[in-house]
Amino acid sequence: MKLNDKNILLISPEPWSHLKVSKHHYAIYLADRNNRVYFLNPPTSGRIRYDNTEYSNVYSVHYDGFYAGMRFYPKFLRQYLMRQKLQDIQSTCHVDFDIIWSFDNSVFFDFEALSKRAFYISHIVDLNQNFQLDQAAKTADICLANSRAILQKLKRVNKKSFFVNHGYNDLNNREGQIKLPGKNKIKVLYAGNLDIIYLDWASMDLISTNHQNVDFVFMGKCEKLSTIFKKENVHYIGIVPAEHLYSYYIKADILLLCYLADEYESQLSNPHKLMEYLGSGKLIVATKTLEFEHLKNSNLLLMSDKNLTFPKCFTKALDNIDSLNRIKYQKERRNIALNNTYARQIDKVEMIIEQNGK
Repeated sequence: MKLNDKNILLISPEPWSHLKVSKHHYAIYLADRNNRVYFLNPPTSGRIRYDNTEYSNVYSVHYDGFYAGMRFYPKFLRQYLMRQKLQDIQSTCHVDFDIIWSFDNSVFFDFEALSKRAFYISHIVDLNQNFQLDQAAKTADICLANSRAILQKLKRVNKKSFFVNHGYNDLNNREGQIKLPGKNKIKVLYAGNLDIIYLDWASMDLISTNHQNVDFVFMGKCEKLSTIFKKENVHYIGIVPAEHLYSYYIKADILLLCYLADEYESQLSNPHKLMEYLGSGKLIVATKTLEFEHLKNSNLLLMSDKNLTFPKCFTKALDNIDSLNRIKYQKERRNIALNNTYARQIDKVEMIIEQNGK
């Protein structure tokens, strides 16, 4: 089956109005291939309806979801309700879906109940998507995962489970005129949600104290500023639109990935941020990240084995900054990201479907 000229229902745990993440990018890139993509938002109150989006061939679909606790219903009733809801969505959208591509196993998790003509993909990109994972995986035609930890869970119930790395949105590679704050020559940057529990603030506090001649720049959502921001060489610049991130990355000398990997190893096996960082070409200093451990001795990134050794790893990066940010290494980093663009990932999925179709 070719992934073009198809009617695709893409089931997302985040709404279309959310900051664009992998589900949104897959929808946009699939639409570029002349597919008609119906992006199913999380359930809300109100009637089933769909709206045009700012992208041609991408439609935002709203529906009222299911009754609470449906997973406990008798199988025949659960399947009837799912089948009826899908029919209602198809009727409203005036379409029969060829492919149902689900990133959310909390809804429509029993594909066996649905139309036999459609092709079903269970695609898990977040470890917290563990609601009805087994049932969704077991009844899907293929399963996709972006980390080995997730892949192992899927393979237990469906042998047709495959690794597809995070996608890279190369459409954002447009340089804007920005300047990072601070008076020091070397700029270190972290971008992301600063409220998550996985951040290793202790290590970042230590390296910013030990290296007063370096500016540390943080950007992203932050409800409560850490005491680290009181330092003269630490700067917070707030939330930056996704389409502008690349402009900031390429102005930095080092990009940080500093998580509590010792405590949350499985959760942090493959953060999406790392692919974005690689796309900038700049040196990355990271705590342990399973999917990229093969790069830690390649000069493309420096990675600590334990959080305790992260400060030492960071010092090594500073001592070798000019060498490690040579054009040669920047090109190699960018090439890794460019080999994982969303367009390429869709090519990979297309090949998987053709080799493992119904």
